Amino acid sequence: MVILNAAGIASSFTWFGYIAAVEHFDATRPVKPDSVKGTVIPQNNHGHIVYLTEKEQEQLVALQRVSIGLALVATLATYFYKNTYFYKNTYFYKKTTGKLPNLMASPFTTRKRLQ
Repeated sequence: MVILNAAGIASSFTWFGYIAAVEHFDATRPVKPDSVKGTVIPQNNHGHIVYLTEKEQEQLVALQRVSIGLALVATLATYFYKNTYFYKNTYFYKKTTGKLPNLMASPFTTRKRLQ
């Protein structure tokens, strides 16, 4: 459960960090390319084009990919957690589904035997 919360929160913070970085670059970077400074990679933010260096572009791509990856980890971990024996025998499961947990089932029984 801790992994689910940590991955979800980290994904949110990373995504908002990405948005903040895009907005920061949009406000502070030049609107014309400058090959001397290395700001030659265009970044389009709703029609407003600014030019970034390679390092800045790589940082934006890394933030974006990390946040998407963490969101996928949180989604997969939630899916697998909710389909395990341990989750289905908790008070929370009973409260959300209205079904009583099967306390006689072991984690080694198959789904067909439980149904």
